[in-house]
Amino acid sequence: MSKKAQIPSDEEKYGPDSVQCPSCYGVFENLATLQEHLKEEECGNTIKICEFCKTPHANSQQDHLKYCLDAPTSAEELAVLDREITPTRRFGFDFDEKNRALHGIYLANAKGEPEAALVRADSKLIRESQFGDFGLKYSDYPPRTTLFEKYAWDRQSIKEFLRKKKGVQGEKQIFNDVKAYMKKYVHHSDERVYDFLACFIMATHIWIAFDAFPRLYLLAKPNSGKSQQIRAIRNLAFKPTSTGDATKAALYRLANAMSGLLLFDNFDKLPEEQKADVQHFIELSYQGDLPSFRAEDGAKGKKIPSIYETRAPVVVATTDFSAFTQAAFSRGFLLVMEQAPIDKKFSELPDVLPSEDSFELRNDLYAWGLTMVAKARKEAQELEMSLSNRNRQIAKPVIYIASLVGEEVRKSVAKWAEKGLEFNQIEEEFSEEGQIIRCLHELVKDAREAEVKVSVKEVGALWLSQLGVEQLIGEKPNPRYQGTLNSKCQRVSAKLLSIPTARKSSSRGITYYAFAKKILWRYFVRCGVLDESELQSTLQPSTPSSLPIPSSPSSPSTQKQIEGVESEDGEGQKEGGAPQKGGVNVA
Repeated sequence: MSKKAQIPSDEEKYGPDSVQCPSCYGVFENLATLQEHLKEEECGNTIKICEFCKTPHANSQQDHLKYCLDAPTSAEELAVLDREITPTRRFGFDFDEKNRALHGIYLANAKGEPEAALVRADSKLIRESQFGDFGLKYSDYPPRTTLFEKYAWDRQSIKEFLRKKKGVQGEKQIFNDVKAYMKKYVHHSDERVYDFLACFIMATHIWIAFDAFPRLYLLAKPNSGKSQQIRAIRNLAFKPTSTGDATKAALYRLANAMSGLLLFDNFDKLPEEQKADVQHFIELSYQGDLPSFRAEDGAKGKKIPSIYETRAPVVVATTDFSAFTQAAFSRGFLLVMEQAPIDKKFSELPDVLPSEDSFELRNDLYAWGLTMVAKARKEAQELEMSLSNRNRQIAKPVIYIASLVGEEVRKSVAKWAEKGLEFNQIEEEFSEEGQIIRCLHELVKDAREAEVKVSVKEVGALWLSQLGVEQLIGEKPNPRYQGTLNSKCQRVSAKLLSIPTARKSSSRGITYYAFAKKILWRYFVRCGVLDESELQSTLQPSTPSSLPIPSSPSSPSTQKQIEGVESEDGEGQKEGGAPQKGGVNVA
């Protein structure tokens, strides 16, 4: 007879290896004791112990394996994984004859915790904790990437997909779910933007099926929701890795190892050297499957040539339009973020976290992507589009997804895509020159003299403030502020000097520029800072009785120019006595 089952009155009687029989609910010291019990008692007729997860269960072994997370993937299932996931370039190793053709994956273990794993050629799944049992060292395995582990395809979902326990959602359902998720966290006044974002996110899961994949540039002023948008995309995209800082070496390794979406937040705050590295990566790695060659340090100081597969989808958030070249923008879409209206502040939108509402949807996206790679590769070649040349190549992934969802969505996305590709339309507003002109206008817009004067440092400081670069970090000085200000002031001075009527002067080491107001205001209109109606109202002559009397005009010509400027209180008079807005400040 086996050891009699006992119902514990105190848990301290049983060690950490204790196990309970699912039939009689007896508690045993360890698995071996339970096995003896099952051999000699009736419980053994209904209860089995899984050879893989070592847990007792009442189901048949066949039924239990459908849900057992530790059971090896069958040869048939592994073939599906190899056929469908291989386009994402999983890792392959040849350690020895026994552990041959190992593929590296990131899965969630039975407790839901992220864990690295290897799939052997004989279908054996080797978890990270078992590496030592197979003579493997963790150093042999690709470096762990925590962000990717958070957003990996859940292992249980993979099992359900392979064993057909859960159907794959259709394009329309997934599209609607992704669009609803974007609306929950991010504000866009244009409904078409949500359609585009949903298609872009879905396309990242099959990006390898296309000859080229577009970059997405999120451009906006500070506090417009760029980081919120980055996080929302990251939660649902394919194998995402987000960073606010990356060297050239790290970029190549990340792209080669992950083959998923790379997200760069606060690009404009990167050092100039890193900006150049990222921009070079963006311009060269969007198209084709052309590898990059690098020399790695080997033994005894020797250099070993290495090949990196660097093509990958990219999303970049920045406040500085001038940070990218025309070549970079020609390889993607430009989404200009906007601040939410007063009745829908961003503070009212929930923070984006890797929460449950993205967990299930992300698993659905991974399963859908696996079934679509081969189909998309074939159908995308035959897709009819109104765009041509590179624009056609860039827009194809998102328009292909939109065409799967429906004709109405296709028209919506195609129309917005044309706008997103024409970055020249907003160049004046977000270009470096456009930002300088707007800062100048902000400083002199209320001036009432016929000649306005402003310092280069004032314009440079306001420009930095609008870019989110503050003079203090907490209570400490920003070590990068003065150097950045000096660099910006050089560009400001060059731009101000090019404006008509500009007169340069200096006092106590500070450079000033003076302008004839009428000519400067017309220049603002030409640059799109003012419209024609504002120009007329600002420069409309006042009646002689309302002319300001300057206390000490700088010259007779200056006094002559003052005639026709608004009254001192800043309100000119239209016919009928209606007040008209004017300027009231001397720069």
